Amino acid sequence: MLFSETLKKTPLPLMYEVIPARLDWPMTKVIASIRQTLDPICDTGVLCLNIPEILDSPIPKMEPRLYAKLIQEQSPIPFEMIVNRVVVHAPLSEQLTWLSDTHRNFHIDTFIFVGGASQDGQYPGPSVSQLMQHAQKYSVGGILIPHRLEKDSGMDEAHRVIQKQKAGISFFTSQVLYDIEPLKKFLWQYHELLCQEKLSPLPLFLSFSPISSERDIAFYQKLQVLIPKHVLQNLRKHPKDMAAYSLDVVEALFEEIFSFVQKFTPQMRLGINVEYITHHNRLHSYELLRKFSKRTSTLARGSE
Repeated sequence: MLFSETLKKTPLPLMYEVIPARLDWPMTKVIASIRQTLDPICDTGVLCLNIPEILDSPIPKMEPRLYAKLIQEQSPIPFEMIVNRVVVHAPLSEQLTWLSDTHRNFHIDTFIFVGGASQDGQYPGPSVSQLMQHAQKYSVGGILIPHRLEKDSGMDEAHRVIQKQKAGISFFTSQVLYDIEPLKKFLWQYHELLCQEKLSPLPLFLSFSPISSERDIAFYQKLQVLIPKHVLQNLRKHPKDMAAYSLDVVEALFEEIFSFVQKFTPQMRLGINVEYITHHNRLHSYELLRKFSKRTSTLARGSE
């Protein structure tokens, strides 16, 4: 069964993002790291594991599809494996060969297609929508950045999402969220466009991640994660327990989003993606995952 079909049966699906191991690690260390990751998450109700493709790290990372295969071999639970692919750096023919090879040799048919980091750059590869024309047999997700505006056309994110939905994208994962006002605006605009186009809403995985230090704050801002001034001020008031405070912030943000959706756009299909971005936050991400696991369990019982 395709992942897109599985999502239809899950009211608030949980996703967990796992950063691939370093390329220079011996296999024994890679396997040990995978087992350390799996132990805390196997009883949380996580539906799928999301493996990002990290191209700009000073320390090269293992190829996501290979890391996903190793996780599958070690996991006692058949998690859906989602492999990210930055599609713009190789020509269309190479992307199609990679897709076919990944499906045939790694038994993966769920992907997240990622476009170029810069709107000014010229890339040798296809856009997400262009590649989707040749990838209809797979379940493919896209990236949601609520505050994004296209530089040349001024197209907002709701119109971009509709455009990709028409191209065949079947779910979206958001940028890490600490400012939900742009998300509320996006949800309302997306709702209106769905009504105009007579389309059904796609699952939207909202991404959350702990913050435990000033270094984290700087790194998130480098990634263009929006963090409101009052949130920054409150985080900095708790330097010794910043991570714990950030988890409280994230929980409150989610509840606010969930209430907004229930009140104004109840047909929206939300999911949760928990990340850790940097390895020193991995333990904190497990705690966040457990908090959301309790929330999704409560919701599931209420829908029975």
